Amino acid sequence: MQRRTLLASLAAAGLFAPAARAERGVIATRDGYKLAYLDRGSGRPVVLVHGWSLSSAIWSLQTDWLASRGLRVVAYDRRGHGDSDRPSDGYDMDMLASDLAAVLEQLDLHDVTLVGHSLGAGEDARYLPRTGGRRVSRA
Repeated sequence: MQRRTLLASLAAAGLFAPAARAERGVIATRDGYKLAYLDRGSGRPVVLVHGWSLSSAIWSLQTDWLASRGLRVVAYDRRGHGDSDRPSDGYDMDMLASDLAAVLEQLDLHDVTLVGHSLGAGEDARYLPRTGGRRVSRA
């Protein structure tokens, strides 16, 4: 089923309403690279971290649905993926966890629910002990 048809079907069933607020932007990392992000909705923040070789576009149905449920949803493109900068190095877990920290800090997110898919779950797991879990309420 095409995305437009699926969203129309969900809206007709009362299961989906488009989010009022959607913003695309760029976060600067400590080492000067740019990470593209999508920020939708308002309310308690949910941060979606995609798997290797994907981009934040993988979360499009989830961002729409979660934002329609009164949550603020942030999904970003990991360095080297999607619309983010493509460095030749810097792909270790510590650097990727630092990139996640930059997203949370620069968007001033608190009481965050972290959701990771595949490598994204590894980034979440590396981020939590490095920061003591501040800003995050659950993962």
